Amino acid sequence: MAAQPQSDPKASTGDCILQAATQEFARKGFDGARVDEIAHYARVNKATIYYRIGDKEALYEAVLAQIHSQLADRLANETVAQDNPRDQLRRYIEIFAQEVDAQPFTSAIMMREVASGGSHLPDSALGHMARNFGTLHGILERGMAVGVFRKVNPIAIHRLIIGSILLHTTDAPIRQRLATQMPAGTAAEDFTTHQELSQEVNSLVQAAISA
Repeated sequence: MAAQPQSDPKASTGDCILQAATQEFARKGFDGARVDEIAHYARVNKATIYYRIGDKEALYEAVLAQIHSQLADRLANETVAQDNPRDQLRRYIEIFAQEVDAQPFTSAIMMREVASGGSHLPDSALGHMARNFGTLHGILERGMAVGVFRKVNPIAIHRLIIGSILLHTTDAPIRQRLATQMPAGTAAEDFTTHQELSQEVNSLVQAAISA
């Protein structure tokens, strides 16, 4: 049986609602999530959710805003503090892995949106995602301008980074089952921390795009 959503007893009412909503959307997707279930796990009534945040669409938008706004700010602000494009790219990957690790339900929500073609993705979330891509695009452009990166398609690099990290978070149960089916001596060592994952992704990407 899947673990039931849990809320932090020390969190504010608004935070408890968003915590419960994030877990419910991750487990069931937008269409399967129910406001009454979110209210139950947040220990509030539905009227409180409607008063504080709004209907299910508004609640979903608030969840995605919480996820993506902090990520977009960190990527934009902390990468420019690095001295060169290689370090900026490394930091970009580190931050993304850190944020996904800190908010483990992010991956499930985003993978559901990818599978549905973004059918419930609000424009506000797309705005934050566009900022993230813009930050990466700028890093790659600077690297190409100074000759440390070869000419590449930024969309492909974006997919390599984001896809690798999101898939690693969501496919853990499959990897565990797969490991039991692998021929002797062929099972690869898995990553145990987001630092290990980000370092490997960084090494692969940097090697692929070096001039």
